[in-house]
Amino acid sequence: MQALQNDDVYYDLIFMDVQMPKMDGLQATQKIRKLEISRHRHTPIIAMTAYAMREDMERCRDAGMDDYISKPFRHDEIVSALERTIGSMVKTSQRNVQVPPPPHKITNDICTDTGRVFNRAELSNIAYNQENREFQESSSTTAIKPSGGQPPASIVVMETNALQVFDKNELLGRLGGKNNLLPRFLAMFAKNTSAHLVELHQAIDAGNNEQVRVKAHAIRGAAANIAAHKIMRTSSELESLAREDKRDRWHVLAAQLESELQEFNSIALFDCQDSVVDL
Repeated sequence: MQALQNDDVYYDLIFMDVQMPKMDGLQATQKIRKLEISRHRHTPIIAMTAYAMREDMERCRDAGMDDYISKPFRHDEIVSALERTIGSMVKTSQRNVQVPPPPHKITNDICTDTGRVFNRAELSNIAYNQENREFQESSSTTAIKPSGGQPPASIVVMETNALQVFDKNELLGRLGGKNNLLPRFLAMFAKNTSAHLVELHQAIDAGNNEQVRVKAHAIRGAAANIAAHKIMRTSSELESLAREDKRDRWHVLAAQLESELQEFNSIALFDCQDSVVDL
């Protein structure tokens, strides 16, 4: 919001995360639209959210957002949203934004709700940066290294109830096919999710409904990005229960997440052993 207070600066586009602390994306968008009334201009806002239900899209539209993409998303989905939102201002052949000068002073940047400003030359990397922000909290994480050449027993069955534990190809797609990045991101996921689980158990013991929801949401988002589908399903269920203040299965689902993280780590460890590099 601070970046938009300056009346002399015009931003081409805002990517707005719906789920934020203190002020969520819906509230932020409503404030921006009120600011724009006196300025006689309209800044396109694209919602980014983990929810993909029709009612969620309607809530974004009602708040004043122009378009909507659900997490985890790919580069081509971001480009498609840009094309829908600003149409002919996007040169699809170059996959870059080209905006004609408006009647206001304009920056050469694209602003996001997180406070980071992207230069147009960086647009091709937006998908990579946004998708993996959950895993960029630490630069000193140790890579996962396999201890042997044999797969764990759980590797024989990659799916339970038709839900895949870890989809390596999906994750590679988000990483641009760079195998050498797998150990770093898997290690970050394991470390961050373990920390979230500790705080989740604390919130459950304290009966803190909102904190249970927040932690389950964080685990769900990270699992979606890393292609940990079973963890994503369980954390999504826990988040929904916390939102509805249904507490009877909190402990059961938290214990299930602990077990699924161990299962994920074992399978990912073996599946990516050829990708291990020293970091």
